Amino acid sequence: MSNKNRKYVPDMALHRDELEQLAQDRFAFLTREKGFTPCPSEQEAQWTNYYYTDPHAPIGIQVHLDFRDDTVRVNLLRMRDGELPPHGFVDVDRGERIRVAFQQLLKNFLHVEDARLDELYDLLYAAPPPGQWRDHRWADDVLARWQDLVERYIDLVERQPIEALFPPPPPGASPASQA
Repeated sequence: MSNKNRKYVPDMALHRDELEQLAQDRFAFLTREKGFTPCPSEQEAQWTNYYYTDPHAPIGIQVHLDFRDDTVRVNLLRMRDGELPPHGFVDVDRGERIRVAFQQLLKNFLHVEDARLDELYDLLYAAPPPGQWRDHRWADDVLARWQDLVERYIDLVERQPIEALFPPPPPGASPASQA
């Protein structure tokens, strides 16, 4: 069968158990080496979230496996009284960011210059070549790249004031806004 006629198969979803274990294994360094506390994971039909909180700072890490969109994301979370924030990127009642994409944080807020950020961006946002899809091997590669970036920069992140990590959202930002 030619690539043009191949039917898409949601490969990440077919390897969900394997990818969930890989995500936990790759980010275990947060608890083992950095003192973060793992929180209960969340699992829905189309995604799984793993959470790690820092007992010494009001931040946490979210590892998001999205089986519908075949992608892997990592977000920095703003904790309040040790509690995970609600879903979304902005707490409209408080007028503050509660979640920020880790890649955006490093590149746009902390002005980290690292070619690995651009490589990860290309993997996450560039369309795959025709006839190819994001499969479990792709997801494992992305998890490894996320692990490398978080491991490399989490100490820098922990040293920042909370205002540098979560600058005010633009006026009128919705809870889902990543802006």
